[in-house]
Amino acid sequence: MERPITFSSAATVVVSPQSRLCPASWAGIVVIGEEATVTVPTAPVAELMRGVTRRIPAASLIRVEILGTVLPIEEQLGPRQ
Repeated sequence: MERPITFSSAATVVVSPQSRLCPASWAGIVVIGEEATVTVPTAPVAELMRGVTRRIPAASLIRVEILGTVLPIEEQLGPRQ
């Protein structure tokens, strides 16, 4: 089921196994300015990502050199900074 996502000053983490932001079983991160939305495939991954988003500013979530300090990143798709 699709539902609207709102952006806020903190990153929003949403469980969405059918998200088209990323391949199945991946986390998809969209950052606009200082705000971010993260889609994840399962509730346990959502809890993990919520912990990450409390430690890293939303705008930095797409910076592999920063995100990689708290998560093992195997592959990245999309624009690189």
